[in-house]
Amino acid sequence: MHLRTQESVEQAMTLFEQAVRMDPEYALAYSGLSDSINILSNNHMLITNEDALERSRPLIERALALDDSLAESWASLGLIEIHDDNPNAAVEALERSMAINPSYTQAHLWYASVISSPPFDKPEDSVAVLEKVLAMDPLSRVARNNIAANLQQMGRFEEAEAQWRTAIALDPDYDTTYVALHFLYSNSYYRHDEALRWLEKAYEVAPDDTGNAINFVSLYLELDMDDEAEKWATHVQDTAPNHPISQLMPSYVALHRQDVARALAETARLIDSPIWNASYVKSTRIQALMLANRIDEGLMLAREYFPEIFEPEFVLTSFNDLQQVTLIAFMLMESDDPESAAPLLDTWRQFVVKQMPSEAGRESMLAMQALAARDYDQFIERLTHAVDLGWRQTIGVSWTLDEAPVTRGYVGRPEFDVLVERIATDIAAQRARVEKHLRDKASADAI
Repeated sequence: MHLRTQESVEQAMTLFEQAVRMDPEYALAYSGLSDSINILSNNHMLITNEDALERSRPLIERALALDDSLAESWASLGLIEIHDDNPNAAVEALERSMAINPSYTQAHLWYASVISSPPFDKPEDSVAVLEKVLAMDPLSRVARNNIAANLQQMGRFEEAEAQWRTAIALDPDYDTTYVALHFLYSNSYYRHDEALRWLEKAYEVAPDDTGNAINFVSLYLELDMDDEAEKWATHVQDTAPNHPISQLMPSYVALHRQDVARALAETARLIDSPIWNASYVKSTRIQALMLANRIDEGLMLAREYFPEIFEPEFVLTSFNDLQQVTLIAFMLMESDDPESAAPLLDTWRQFVVKQMPSEAGRESMLAMQALAARDYDQFIERLTHAVDLGWRQTIGVSWTLDEAPVTRGYVGRPEFDVLVERIATDIAAQRARVEKHLRDKASADAI
């Protein structure tokens, strides 16, 4: 399981299931099975986070009831608490694991992960822990990748890229490293054409990992290459029909294409599906309702499924909650409730300022926050700054859809039209390079 590939973790899960059946008193089997479920959820998106937590927590409770002296079980509990957004409980469990067995590297890996994230935000300390892991296990592919991820989090993109390239030289068969470079180029450098090269390499190394195919859909949509995106979306749905993201794919593509009617129909279909319990599925439905100007329905769903966000003391500390906060703030403003929206707008702004490593990305997110607050001059100013800094992503559907309520204050303004044209021109140039690359690749394959 330490290989972390989809295939290896699935094999490990099967073996741990067999071990539990053969010896129901074997605590380590429950711990290993729990880890397998959570890694397949978090790393490969094969199981929704909600389902993973529901399945894994009883396993660890059983493991600890059998033997509470095992470092592995306490580390597994720590991983569960990370995914259940209980960082303090995660640290407590992981520290107990490391105290029992200071050489258990997995506990150090997950401890490094939790302290690098909110509310601790200590990426430098995380790197120190990961370097300790490498001293114990010089071949740890996870430690090397996570060091690079921390460097990226600190905005040290060139150092992160160098670290990932070194990881490839040492371990060229680990697709996660190529995927990380794909995200670096797409989300930090905004070079989607170069990101494609890294994603192609990831797919070459691990063609059976559904996550790699899913990433092609997002990347081609970013390049406005709808035919290629549709091809990969069909591939995902044909090869992995039960994958949670595969089931969400039609809704996602419809929203990106500004087909609100289709998005409403597709998200309605998901209400009775097995993946409806996933927060990102509910958020997609709410987004479709908002864009259709069905604000009251969207707010009703949001209050039902994300009640904590409406609490006065709510503070945004996780990227997992960012989409929900964004949607709810927009809808509260549209429903003429700026008083309720104000604390969400404030915690949203503070979170972005603190957590976004890229200045260009930060300015684009602050532009979105200004848009939600209906400060259209600030929106244009922030977005201009983001574009000047190199931000190049296709303008989101809620920014350009004429009938969407949030666009009333700026669509048609010359300054906005200029920004859209600048982005479109650069994306078109990247798209042309990708199209040539695909033609050359097809010609080479035909020889």
